[in-house]
Amino acid sequence: ELAWIETGVKYQMFHSIAILAIGILQLCRESLVANKIVNLVAGTWAYGILLFSGSLYALALGAGKFLVWVTPTLFLIGWLCLAYGGFKSKSV
Repeated sequence: ELAWIETGVKYQMFHSIAILAIGILQLCRESLVANKIVNLVAGTWAYGILLFSGSLYALALGAGKFLVWVTPTLFLIGWLCLAYGGFKSKSV
């Protein structure tokens, strides 16, 4: 159970730092497209933190294992959106 809590805390910490970093970068850029993508990235990461880390915490407290396989999808969507936004802003 402690390993699940440790993993949940790590993912929560790293993605929270990433959300702060892209928020700071968003202040430096004033592109409307970049703002929409950054908001999408931050939103999916925030929901990913809530669901993924939350499911790991719930597992440590004895909940079922079905959420563990579903919730990492939001983190992946966020990373893909960030990559898309990076490529799109390079081409403009």
